Amino acid sequence: MRILCWSMSALILTGWAIGRSLHPGNVNFPHPFFLFKYSLEILFISIAIVLFIWPILISKGVIGANYHTENEVGKAKIYLVLYGMIFPGLLLVFFSCLITNVDLIPISMLLVLFCYGYLKNVYIFIRKRPSKD
Repeated sequence: MRILCWSMSALILTGWAIGRSLHPGNVNFPHPFFLFKYSLEILFISIAIVLFIWPILISKGVIGANYHTENEVGKAKIYLVLYGMIFPGLLLVFFSCLITNVDLIPISMLLVLFCYGYLKNVYIFIRKRPSKD
């Protein structure tokens, strides 16, 4: 799994670097703010970073190795940790789509699903966590 995640991360970063070097003019975005101008690239890089550190989090015991064998609290923790690192990039893409009125419906649906997943998993993590008596 470690090799798979690291190779996918390297593949995403390599594709991003090749795309930026071969087509530097394709990032023309009609907004002056840096974060909104490069929001899709920030999302891709954050996904690559998550794929890179996912095996490290498993080996350190922060999250479980198998999502399907975890209990509800373990599944919620995995969701909150991994998708919590991707969410800022997704939020930047949403705001950049909102400002430019480009593909707002699909990214809005993704954001609603992410927010629903966050709320559900935060509730599960807080309410169903075993108490430390």
